[in-house]
Amino acid sequence: MTEPIVIGIGQNKWVQDANTKAMGLFAYSLSSIQALVDDNNNSYQVPVGKKFIVLRIDVIPRDDSAGVILSQDPVAGVSGTMFYGYNDNGTGTTGDVNHVSVDYYATIDAGNYINAQMISYGNCSVFGVETDA
Repeated sequence: MTEPIVIGIGQNKWVQDANTKAMGLFAYSLSSIQALVDDNNNSYQVPVGKKFIVLRIDVIPRDDSAGVILSQDPVAGVSGTMFYGYNDNGTGTTGDVNHVSVDYYATIDAGNYINAQMISYGNCSVFGVETDA
């Protein structure tokens, strides 16, 4: 008997099949709102009939008083329905890398983009699973 391939982060696990895949989405050099991109550098929109489950968020602000707002919306690069926000409240100093990595759980609906808006400047990564809705 073949053992199933299990994907996920922390306690959230799925059996990998043809309809389920682990993904990383990214925004680099972020100084304005933009849609996160996939490995092919394309703005990622959750396909029809699917959902994207956010399992981890990494934020690397590059300035003091930096942070990020993550939202979902059917339009890329706009402020939509917020599902995560982080602000270091000026506790860093310019040039510090105040890396935040948090396990998280949010469902992004079919047809939506994940849009990131940095407060100041930095990078953002979201890791999760695309699966049937």
